[in-house]
Amino acid sequence: MNILIYGFGRMGITHYSILNKLLNNADFTFVEPNKKLTFLLKKNFLVKFFNNDSRLNKKFDLSIITAPPFAHTQIINSCIKRGDNVIFVEKPFGGYLN
Repeated sequence: MNILIYGFGRMGITHYSILNKLLNNADFTFVEPNKKLTFLLKKNFLVKFFNNDSRLNKKFDLSIITAPPFAHTQIINSCIKRGDNVIFVEKPFGGYLN
């Protein structure tokens, strides 16, 4: 199972920990723009990190959005465009209309 998690803060880590215990053969990818955070985390987690999703072209079985609500609309559109099978938004849906 290919899983993409947007955001590696408290909620991203929580979802990762739970799914990593439940799924034996899951392949995790994270999108986390904080370069200092990913530098530290790369040494402790055997997952793929990207600072944005522009290079992610393959569809994922599950995408989990734990990013701040203002980014939800853009992230959801990326997931839909890529063809991800299931999209879960952790925080309340956010965004704004112009």
